[in-house]
Amino acid sequence: MKSYLVCLSVAINLMWMAMPIKILANPQTKVDAKVALDRSIKSNLGSNGKHQPLIVNLKQWLGNYQKIQSEGSNYLAIFDRGSVPISVQFKNDGSIESYGMGCPIVTKSLSVSQAHPNLKKLLSKCPNLK
Repeated sequence: MKSYLVCLSVAINLMWMAMPIKILANPQTKVDAKVALDRSIKSNLGSNGKHQPLIVNLKQWLGNYQKIQSEGSNYLAIFDRGSVPISVQFKNDGSIESYGMGCPIVTKSLSVSQAHPNLKKLLSKCPNLK
């Protein structure tokens, strides 16, 4: 299996965060994307088997991870105190190429000042969290 890294960039209202993932070994449907995203967030591990501090920081700030919810062609990672939009890019054969995480949508009283310093820096680029 190969690993890819989504480049850090800012696009319109979304802030994409670097996140390695596993490419599916054979062509699959988008249902597998939901399962793969769920597994990645639950395990805090990237495709290289290393701990992903970004996911841990999001969990500390947004609370316990609940589930992945489909939203059109994209997804939402649902947490106790908010959600994070996730965009998935697919290869021509239907397997996952990469995914990126957008600016969190906070649903309960939560301040950016409560976030881990590394996450706080990324969140500062989110217009909805000013």
